[in-house]
Amino acid sequence: MQTRDPELAHELISEIYGVHRALISGDCENFQFSLSSASVGSIGSDVMTHSMSTRVVTEPLRHLTAAYLNGGQVVVGRGRTDQRFGPGDVVLYPYGAGFGARWSTIDQGLLRIDFGSVAKLAAATTDTDPATFRFLGMRPVSPAMDQYWRTLMVYLHRELAAAQPAIGQPLVLAQTEGMLAAAALAVFPNTSLTSESRPRIGRVGPSALRRAVAFIDAHADEAVTLADIAADAGVGPRALQLSFAHHYGSTPMGYLRRVRLDRAHGELQAADPTRGDTVGQIARRWGFAKRSRFAATYRRAYGVSPSHTLRA
Repeated sequence: MQTRDPELAHELISEIYGVHRALISGDCENFQFSLSSASVGSIGSDVMTHSMSTRVVTEPLRHLTAAYLNGGQVVVGRGRTDQRFGPGDVVLYPYGAGFGARWSTIDQGLLRIDFGSVAKLAAATTDTDPATFRFLGMRPVSPAMDQYWRTLMVYLHRELAAAQPAIGQPLVLAQTEGMLAAAALAVFPNTSLTSESRPRIGRVGPSALRRAVAFIDAHADEAVTLADIAADAGVGPRALQLSFAHHYGSTPMGYLRRVRLDRAHGELQAADPTRGDTVGQIARRWGFAKRSRFAATYRRAYGVSPSHTLRA
């Protein structure tokens, strides 16, 4: 969307991000606003430009929202906790309570994800209570994590801008949502990183391991998570991870990926390219978004390319 009407621009911002009050100053006649937006599942990707001096007071955001500033500056916070961000900076906008922001002009890429998914993952991997989980800061915890988040945003902007994004496939989408939740926990300061939230590790018996393996085998075609596997096995997620590493040399999710690779292998053997069956279709159906990465993984496992199996 593009508009020269400030009122219409802020109606759209309220609709996507959260209700807010805006005080705009400057040359309304030359106002320029653009917003391109795409979403799949709980993931949203946007690019926004706004050309006028603006102060906003916003109610709590609808989604966990992080931005990368391409141009302009924005000051975000609550009075004494205001922080200034400029070109090249990554900012995690406050979630769970209202806040203020101001800018003269701004050009930013934004990524929206479901806060509840992040809180559930924090609970599954640490002792963090989902009801009290929160983010503690707006900047990445380190330069390396800053760069990682930027790379992730570029990848998702490109994927969601595609005519038929690979992450539209259910299993690929579930893995991408999980990856984003894990990335947010690693990149931005939050209560799951504090010493009080270290996981308690219990013992996992052989029967629980068998239940976990059986659950994975039965539900490999569904969007299952580590928490789902652990809950069915009746053990904690962290303990299950350590037990899988000890007995199988892998994680539960790594074992799940191998099961899905085997299922894709079976489909390729039964497929018929004359009917229109393709490697890409089968790979995406089993959660492999990138054909090149799938091909490399497949060759390591079976000694031939997936296209060779399909033709054979």
